[in-house]
Amino acid sequence: MDLQKPVHIKLLQASALLAAFGLMALIAIRRSSYQWDFHMFYGSATDFLQGTSPYYGKGLSFYHPPLTLYLYGLFAQLPLALAYELWLALKIAALGGLFLIWNHHFLKLDLAWTTVVYFILAYNGAIYADLVSGNVSLFEQLGLWIGFAALLQRRYALFSLCIILVAQFKLTPIFFSVLLLLAPKRPQWQWFAVCAVGFVAVFLLNLLFQPALLKDFFTVAAALDERGAHSPGTLAFVRDVFDRIGGPSFSEGTRADEAIFAIAALAVGVFSLAVVVQHRRANAEPDSKLIVYFACLAYALAVPRMKSYSYILLLIPTLALIRLLSKRTLVPAASAALAVLVVFPLGSSLLPFRSLSQLLYEYMSLAAALAAWVGFHQVLKRKDTANGERAPPTDRQLA
Repeated sequence: MDLQKPVHIKLLQASALLAAFGLMALIAIRRSSYQWDFHMFYGSATDFLQGTSPYYGKGLSFYHPPLTLYLYGLFAQLPLALAYELWLALKIAALGGLFLIWNHHFLKLDLAWTTVVYFILAYNGAIYADLVSGNVSLFEQLGLWIGFAALLQRRYALFSLCIILVAQFKLTPIFFSVLLLLAPKRPQWQWFAVCAVGFVAVFLLNLLFQPALLKDFFTVAAALDERGAHSPGTLAFVRDVFDRIGGPSFSEGTRADEAIFAIAALAVGVFSLAVVVQHRRANAEPDSKLIVYFACLAYALAVPRMKSYSYILLLIPTLALIRLLSKRTLVPAASAALAVLVVFPLGSSLLPFRSLSQLLYEYMSLAAALAAWVGFHQVLKRKDTANGERAPPTDRQLA
């Protein structure tokens, strides 16, 4: 710590760090209460090793492609207590790796108490949600950000490898292969083809090794329907709106929700592409870093399933946007946030529209992602966008 800092600042910094490490220690101690996704992975791999399909399609069912069971099977051969602590230790190491990559290649981070609190609480505690659930998301994020860093360094082979491997778990990250056409100064069509073909080739190994389980995977994946604060994605939001209007389970009897989601996702994709193309035309050197950030936000809005811990993807893009904003922008934003907190009806309110407020509350992370996406649209429109970390834009530039 900096000895020149006031005592109260050092106390805040120490308290924030203590809270962060305390949350990790709590997960390590309470093995029976936390990391339920890891317990599911462990049990699913055990079923797999015993010749039973882990795709139940209800409760904590297995939803990853069969090929991933070979990886989880390595942990299933260890005693549960040891496997639990090893999984957690690897996840914390992955988190440390993420911070190193973010700090070295994207944004300079520090141990200021505000920064620590941001990473604890941002996007409904996305990092803690991942650690406490025991999901594989942190490993996916590490792979993605290693790939993004490689992309900025023009190491397209490493970027493609990262995307191919990460996409084998939840498939949708293959979306980021489009960055090969948008982020570099010249579109890398050959590497884009390599990435696409490589993804398909590796995924087809599921058909080669486990054709029956692959069929089970597609069956349960098509029926997956998670919503609310634990899965605040666009499709889940549309379905919840339908059920608020038409009654409980209304969305199960119609395809209109999926059609509206598809239209919304297409609109996000087309509009995002138009913004990036406009930015590339207006700048001799397109800002690859900002394009990566913008792609992360577009992805969060356009994918059918976005879990609470998946929002780790947006931590650095959102922090970068906050740093780009001037005081002229931040003060009205803070005032608007305070106004929302004051007038937002609680679930116990007697107002007739409290149900709508509860819906908005559950999807606050999605709303924040939408706001950040709009913010980056404005940033990318500026011809004098800084490539790297220059001073934030002046009031005149934002006017």
